Amino acid sequence: MKIDKIKRISVISAVAVFFFVLCAVHAAARPFGDVDNDGAVTSEDAREILRAAVELTTLTGETRAASDLDEDGSLSSADARLALRAAVGLEALRSVEEAGKIAADVSGVGALKNGIYTYKTLTADLAALRSAMPSRFSYRSLGKTADGRDIFCVVLGSGYGARQIVSDVGIHGSEHMNPPAVMRTLALYLQNYDKPIYQGRTVRQILDDTDLYIIPMLNPDGIAISQWGLSGLNNPDVAARVRGIYNKQRAAGGTKLSLAAYLKMWKANANGVDLNRNFRFTDKSLNLKSQTKLPANRYYAGDRSHPEAETAAYCALVGSLSAPVASLSIHSQGGLIYWLGRQTGEDKAAAKRLATTVSAVTGYRMNNSENFVCAAANWSMIEKKIPAITVECGVGRTPLPASELPKIYAAVKNLYLAVAVLYEPPAS
Repeated sequence: MKIDKIKRISVISAVAVFFFVLCAVHAAARPFGDVDNDGAVTSEDAREILRAAVELTTLTGETRAASDLDEDGSLSSADARLALRAAVGLEALRSVEEAGKIAADVSGVGALKNGIYTYKTLTADLAALRSAMPSRFSYRSLGKTADGRDIFCVVLGSGYGARQIVSDVGIHGSEHMNPPAVMRTLALYLQNYDKPIYQGRTVRQILDDTDLYIIPMLNPDGIAISQWGLSGLNNPDVAARVRGIYNKQRAAGGTKLSLAAYLKMWKANANGVDLNRNFRFTDKSLNLKSQTKLPANRYYAGDRSHPEAETAAYCALVGSLSAPVASLSIHSQGGLIYWLGRQTGEDKAAAKRLATTVSAVTGYRMNNSENFVCAAANWSMIEKKIPAITVECGVGRTPLPASELPKIYAAVKNLYLAVAVLYEPPAS
């Protein structure tokens, strides 16, 4: 009798524990917009949110928190719209619990190690960002460099936006303080995807129909050379080639620097080609002559009939976009914005509007002199008719010291949001 009673208690306890765990798992998976807490967002949930927004019903506690999809502290038709989009599969909403985890998951993104930001750190940070919010952040490789590194491209947004903004970062090896600033910016956007962050609006609202395509480190080989010298290269043959470039430059009188100093100032890729001068134009008269006849740590344009892998990757990406509205090239240094690049008419006016917007949000001044060096921005403007600018971040000789990173981040953290707002269609 006593044994039977103990068995009954054990069974009841086991069942209770099972249902407790089941409920806990169910609650942990509750997505924003799930008003009735059935584990899914439906049109009925959207209806209830809209009713609450116009005060026909009242939602409280966890239900109200789950209904505030844009996390602005109030319920509105915008929350109902997001819920309806989720119900028909046009929107992927994170869970209520996930919203609190993202800040912790990406808090270390963009951090320097021993004063530098390496390709290895970049790959780890990209994985962390995608893990934090896979429905709104993805990345892929556009190709491989001469030393075997991936040329990564980030997509922030739904991936189906009507407009695209493209940005290249780290095209010059010695300008390696820009990639961590941009990566910190991406982490900031994910942390605040559904919280007011710019002009009282959420990232989700601003990127509602605009996707960001960002190459956070276009020249990882060049960055590795600038940071570590020959020891930063994976392939012994590539390292030997770089050493040979220095030897030839030294013998030809192209430099008096030591090998270590020469490599620290390295802007080119592992083939000694300055990628920002490697773009090919339909009008061949625009292809400026190299400032040096030999591969070097800077200023050698290379063979434009066979663009470098990094250049080709950028051009292929831009060519694949359906409606790119702006191109932003992030460089160092000087706190300047270059926007004049042999455009005329409306193309020139559009570039000026873009530069004016970026100047206002970064605090960098516009340089109104002609700047045409066959750069990514020049190519985007001339060949693709995309408003494009070059943003020179930070102040000092490159490679910039670690003390410049917080200043660069402060300048660029709202950059992409401001440009997205600039290209929003006028309210109907």
